[in-house]
Amino acid sequence: MSDAHIFFNSDTFDERIKAWKTALQAKRNIDKSLELQNDPEWKDRLGTKEELEAAHTIIRNSLDKAGYALTTQDMQHARKHELLNAQELQAAHTYQAKSKLKSFRKGREERSRDRGNDFER
Repeated sequence: MSDAHIFFNSDTFDERIKAWKTALQAKRNIDKSLELQNDPEWKDRLGTKEELEAAHTIIRNSLDKAGYALTTQDMQHARKHELLNAQELQAAHTYQAKSKLKSFRKGREERSRDRGNDFER
């Protein structure tokens, strides 16, 4: 289930913006649920710790996919037409910066492993 996510259609600009907003709101909701999981008033209403952690993983993966689909042009257009608020735009910019860094690190690790395998041949 590590790659499980909510399906979003990302064919159009409107769909990509809607997917980002939906995934971001879901992330806020699951973060709040995780905060409240030990509160006696909420404990029976939120689900088990395992269920919340599984939901968190799915939502994080969904946010990754929705953020990956957003382009720089999408964010510029959304800003110009006020389709995303400042907080949503900031989260998108932060996500993209982290995503690029993650991609860079993954590529560097793969190149490093490939070089390591050369010595074994």
